[in-house]
Amino acid sequence: NLATLFLPIYCGLYLLGLVIVSKYRITREDHDAHLAQLNARKAP
Repeated sequence: NLATLFLPIYCGLYLLGLVIVSKYRITREDHDAHLAQLNARKAP
């Protein structure tokens, strides 16, 4: 049955995504620094 294969894979990938997103830490200062770097690259 396709569901017995698809459901565990789907749930595993979903949980993996949650773990990856929860491990990504960024502060407001980090975000502002990244934006400043991007704007510096874009400016001629």
